[in-house]
Amino acid sequence: MTARKSPQRRPSGRPPAGESSVRDGLLRAAATRFSQDGYAGVSIRTILADAGATAPVLYHHFGSKTGLYVAVATTAQQHVLDRFAEAIAPHSEVADKVWAIIRAVVLLRREHPNAARLFQTVQHDVRRYPELRALRRYDGHFTDFWASVVGSAAPEGLALGLRAIVEGLLSVGGSAAKDHDLDAAATALIAMLSVGLPGLQPGGIVQGYR
Repeated sequence: MTARKSPQRRPSGRPPAGESSVRDGLLRAAATRFSQDGYAGVSIRTILADAGATAPVLYHHFGSKTGLYVAVATTAQQHVLDRFAEAIAPHSEVADKVWAIIRAVVLLRREHPNAARLFQTVQHDVRRYPELRALRRYDGHFTDFWASVVGSAAPEGLALGLRAIVEGLLSVGGSAAKDHDLDAAATALIAMLSVGLPGLQPGGIVQGYR
């Protein structure tokens, strides 16, 4: 008589195969809540309710609320870096790369309305909470990216100056900013960087800058 094998049990809290969508749902719910209320202002219970998930699943994927916050922020930051890298890939001239990045920012904000507020919140929280220090490495990633955009022969401060302009466009107005206004701002920035402020006359920003 053959002994019956006991069914194998999954470790507590481990989701079955095919539930990666639950993880994504937690990231989306957490991104929305953290962008609104910051790291300290959001409870695990609220995120679980929004995502329709259970605590064991959250702790399996992220370990803690801190781990979830770091995952949300790094996912968003890496997404931005990837989109910027994709935007500049076809270009060799610095100006063309910057124009492409500015356009990419407008598209990012259209696709992810909460992105601006999330980045503002992360910048604030990283300075305030030591447990989020792992996120500081992304500042270095953005520094390296912009150094690669302008090249080693660029004037001192150019990379930081361009980064300041682009990150300003990425966050200005928060989620209340209208698509039309962001489009207009991007067009104005491209024109300003092309001809300089003295060269801009009323009504003089042409469609070719878009």
